[in-house]
Amino acid sequence: MATPEQTARPGRADAPSATRRAPGWDLEAEVVIVGYGGAGAAAAIEAHDAGAQVLILEKQKADTPTFVHHTPSSRMCAGALLVPSDVPLAARHLELVSLGNTPADICQTWAEEMSHNLEWVEKIGARCEPLFATGETPMYPGQESLQQTFTAGAGPGLWAALENAVEKARKIEVLYECPGRELVTDPETGAVLGVLALREGNNFAVRATRAVILTTGGFQWDPQLLREAFGFPTAWYANPGNTGDGVRMAQKAGAAMWHMDACGGRCIPVTDMVPNPVTGRYTARPIIAVDKYGRRFFDESIIETRTHQMWRDAVYLDSKLGRYPRIPYYLVFDEKGRLAGPLGRANPRGLLADGRPHHFYEWSQDASAEVAKGWIMKGDTIEELVAKITQDPQSEALMDPAVLKETIAEYNACCAAGEDSRFGRPKEWLQPLGTPPYYAMKMLPGGMSTHGGPKRNTRSQVMDPFGKPIPRLYAAGELGSIYYFQPSAGSTLGEALAFGRIAGRNAAAETRQAGASAQAA
Repeated sequence: MATPEQTARPGRADAPSATRRAPGWDLEAEVVIVGYGGAGAAAAIEAHDAGAQVLILEKQKADTPTFVHHTPSSRMCAGALLVPSDVPLAARHLELVSLGNTPADICQTWAEEMSHNLEWVEKIGARCEPLFATGETPMYPGQESLQQTFTAGAGPGLWAALENAVEKARKIEVLYECPGRELVTDPETGAVLGVLALREGNNFAVRATRAVILTTGGFQWDPQLLREAFGFPTAWYANPGNTGDGVRMAQKAGAAMWHMDACGGRCIPVTDMVPNPVTGRYTARPIIAVDKYGRRFFDESIIETRTHQMWRDAVYLDSKLGRYPRIPYYLVFDEKGRLAGPLGRANPRGLLADGRPHHFYEWSQDASAEVAKGWIMKGDTIEELVAKITQDPQSEALMDPAVLKETIAEYNACCAAGEDSRFGRPKEWLQPLGTPPYYAMKMLPGGMSTHGGPKRNTRSQVMDPFGKPIPRLYAAGELGSIYYFQPSAGSTLGEALAFGRIAGRNAAAETRQAGASAQAA
């Protein structure tokens, strides 16, 4: 196997970021990072700046000047970066929001490290500006500590700064199209010695003389893990490379799992594209959300107020019926609603070499393209629309036109009264529905990030089922996120950078292993 190109780091011309070793190993570095997203980039920067040799293994292809191949979730997201304004208050708030699923010491570490997010991203060259108030959990005290968010040109803009800091400023080596497959461990101590990866279809062994950091993202595109974790159909607009690789690698090395049934999600329009190109957008227009039976079930404005938790409103299991009556559910609107602007937000892939944004899909202004694609159903009457909904073999819809008509009439009465007596939809969102033709868009719970994965401690070490760290193994980011109930916009990206930094610093501080040999399966 050919030796990968070796790139010297500034100030250490005699120490390439990875060196070839034999027998048993193809490459060696002090800190090996598996997965190159926001958490992986932050870990690499911190480990490098602490004096360690760093090598990153990335599953996806490298970008070309005309196409963005590398799509970590931190690049595809809106780029909101949370910076808590009051550390003790934020820590207590997260502990309450986590419903007992995240220990207090983790919450304290989270708040402390997150408070340095802004100064850190500016230090690596990102130019930030304030964004918007983001607290989504006002039912618990302390939400006011989570009102500071910033952006550096959304996800693509922040990623450009991270990528520049990793590959240009520090010349950290990144091996693209080199997915990690298995951790190599010491058979006696369980300590992680390195990583087995694939390169050009061949096994590829990388020794880590200090530590391995897993930052492989979530498992949105692994049907088996999704079924095991959630048990219901889902839709995602996250990185298609997120297939649970890190979950399985950590499990085989003996890691405990946590937060597997949690995600930071919305409800997503169902399309025929992978990944799903858009997130749903309600906005104030003539539109309602109804279940399989044609009945409203929540305040539709929560897309703006509980952005990262609205999926939970859709996953109600009716034990009497033995089914999920809201999976899928439907956005029903009229002609005025169709003409009120795009019904979805375009999700970015990243920035092209010339700085232009590259999107997965651009939603049409009047939804006409999406109607033509079949993503939105159309009927000249309510009866015709319901017939199309119930003909969908995947919907299991049992909708009666009379029930949907009654639902619309009740909603329109709320609009006339200026008050939604059933669900408390804000007055400014109440616009009557009744101008034919009529439309329906199928929605599924899902979103950007799964939270489940290997459990970690305050040092970002991966824990075993008995509460002890697995030696020389760290994790950060969406893989095993600390969140059970995500408290605000900007919290996922903020956590990825915060715990990426923690993992990088601690991995670099590990003592160097000498004389280790591969014990690969």
